[in-house]
Amino acid sequence: MERDKRNQRLKKIASISVFILLIVLLALISNVTDKNFEYIVDESKLQIIYFDVGQADSTLIMNNGKTILIDGGNDSDGDNLVKYIKSQKISKIDTVIATHLHADHIGGLDDIIDNFDIGTIYMPDTINTDKQVEEFLDAMERKNLSYEVPVIGEKFKNGLADCEVMSIDNDTKDLNNSSIVIQMNYLEQSYLFMGDSEKK
Repeated sequence: MERDKRNQRLKKIASISVFILLIVLLALISNVTDKNFEYIVDESKLQIIYFDVGQADSTLIMNNGKTILIDGGNDSDGDNLVKYIKSQKISKIDTVIATHLHADHIGGLDDIIDNFDIGTIYMPDTINTDKQVEEFLDAMERKNLSYEVPVIGEKFKNGLADCEVMSIDNDTKDLNNSSIVIQMNYLEQSYLFMGDSEKK
């Protein structure tokens, strides 16, 4: 009799344990499936997101409700960039920086311009006849936007982060070294975004 009661208690404990384990497993599974565009950032912190665009470049910086997008990867990256940025409940990109006019840096920026309100666009005053450059300029024209050519030492803010242009060279024959280089300071940290600038 006592053994039967003990067995019933053990079965009950085992059933409860299995039930709890199933709940935990379901919670874990729900957290790891299809999370490509579900990470929501904390606006009170500086957020820097480096997109995987192969050998290309694209970086989203957010702080205190303000956003910077540095470069837009390749032409084929545009759709994914748009999906991710929209998933962050972002409707306006305050500053777009096209560091230089190579296709792997400005290829997706036409999609960005088409899908978001845009504040300031910075880019070097250089020329490149690539198709992606034409699409970028056409997207600006469709929305009646123009770009600014910054100068070394020019400063601007992104939320509470301070940004300064450290380098730019409007040399059409050397696009990499014409890259806009931005230093950003936030609290005790300093960040350098260099485009394709080389040792020079």
